[in-house]
Amino acid sequence: MSSNGSSSSPGSKNCIQWNNQGKDLLQKKQSIKAIECFNHAVQLSPRYASAWNNKGLALKLQGKYVDAIACYEEAIKIDSHFEKAWFNLASVCHQVRRHDDAIRCCDKVLELNPTYVKAWYKKGSSSLALDKLDEAKSCFAKVLALDSHNADALRKIK
Repeated sequence: MSSNGSSSSPGSKNCIQWNNQGKDLLQKKQSIKAIECFNHAVQLSPRYASAWNNKGLALKLQGKYVDAIACYEEAIKIDSHFEKAWFNLASVCHQVRRHDDAIRCCDKVLELNPTYVKAWYKKGSSSLALDKLDEAKSCFAKVLALDSHNADALRKIK
C-alpha cells in the first residue's frame, strides 16, 4: 500500500472510506466524529499518511496542538515528501509560537515545492515574530512574486 492509502487489495478500501468519511465530517466542523473515523483508518492501515495528517487537522481544530503535532510528525515519518503534512506542522508550530520549528518546516515544504505560496507566507510570519525583519521581507516579496494580489503579504511588506 502506498503512504497515501491507495491499494488494490479489497480490504484496504475500508481505511480509505474511513478517511473520506472523516474528511467530510471535518469539513462540517465535526472534529470529534472525524477523529473517530481517522482512528479507524490508521488502525486498519497504520502507514496511511493522509489519515494521520487529517487526524492532525481535526485535533488542531479542537485546540489539541501537541496531539496534532504528533499526527503530522507521524505522517511525515511515513512520507517525508508529504508537503501538506510539513505545512500543517509549520502552521501549528507557528500557532504555538515555536517559530524556529515553523521556519524549519516551511523550508522543507519549499525544498519540495518552491512555489508553495502559503509556506512562503508562513515562513515570513514566523520570521517576523522572531524579529528577523530582512528574512520576513524577503519571504513576503516571494509571496508577491508568486501571487501579486496577495493582500496579506502586501500589508506585511509595508
